[in-house]
This record gives sequence, C-alpha cells and structure tokens, in this order.
Amino acid sequence: MGFAQNLVQCESALQVNKKNRKRKSGEAFREDFDYIYGIVTTASEWYFILFASDGISSTSKDPLNIRFTESALKDRLEEEKDLCKNVKRVMEVVVGLLKDRLECVGEEPDRKKAKIEEYHLKK
Repeated sequence: MGFAQNLVQCESALQVNKKNRKRKSGEAFREDFDYIYGIVTTASEWYFILFASDGISSTSKDPLNIRFTESALKDRLEEEKDLCKNVKRVMEVVVGLLKDRLECVGEEPDRKKAKIEEYHLKK
C-alpha cells in the first residue's frame, strides 16, 4: 500500500510542479522539471524511489534497515552504535537527494535527462 500511495503522490507532485508557476520557488519547478524522489518507510525499512517522466526506479534493491530495540537506548551498547550508524545512512541518502535537487536548479532539460539515464545505467 505504501508504494502505491507514494507513486500516486509523486505523480501528483510532478504534475502540480509543472503547472504551478506562481510560487516564489517557481525557478526550481519550471516545466522542464522532470523527476522527483519518493521515500517509503515502515520506520524500520526505508525505500527511496526515483519517479521520472520516463519511468520509476528504486534507488537500491534492498531497503536501508534501522533496527530499533529498547537496548539501543542504553549508552555504549553495540545496539546503540548500530542504531546510530543506520540512522546516519538513511540521513546521508536524504541529504544526497536534497543536494541533487539543488544542483539541478537551472539545469537544461537535456542535462537532467542525461543524469537520470546515467542513474539507470548504474542499476
């Protein structure tokens, strides 16, 4: 259910961003804005989706996992270190997605498409 809902939200956001030019951030969402990221999570599993006009991809075959246990709240235990490490990995992906969007502001549509195609080739 979460994936389907996220895909519908991505499609809707992509369409709204293409149509809505009255916003102050309109520079970032011009009509050539042709991809968006989605995040689906169960709190312990995190999936990152690239929703583009030419297709949908998952950013990894396996989700990022955060194992949260009561013992993870206790200082200096291995579970605490694992929890911190996994939360950091998820945040690194989120920050990377945000940086990618910032770098694309003002890029020509063909450069954006090339970036998406390059991403698909890595898979």
